[in-house]
Amino acid sequence: MTKGVTETFSKLSDEIKNFEELRNKGVKSPADFAKLEASGEKIISLYEKLKKSAGDLSKVSGKDLEKLFPQSAVDTIEKARKALAAYEGEVKKAATKVDDLNKKIQA
Repeated sequence: MTKGVTETFSKLSDEIKNFEELRNKGVKSPADFAKLEASGEKIISLYEKLKKSAGDLSKVSGKDLEKLFPQSAVDTIEKARKALAAYEGEVKKAATKVDDLNKKIQA
């Protein structure tokens, strides 16, 4: 089980780097957003999997588990969550505008 935790942590670290690269490139198209969103969701999924695995091993609380990670990793995960929320909000606004324009065109 420890090998699984190590592999998951490695995947999480790699995905965090990938997310940061995508974020630094910026979102210029829906495809860019989709890549960023997928990466963010993968980070959250891997983090939750890691928390569960580590929790199963030692029955530590979520806060204690966060202490096992470098603060920079915890900060990056939180930034990823916030960035995803912000991007989702922008996508919803854009979709609403498109819907409004379509309604005006059809009227």
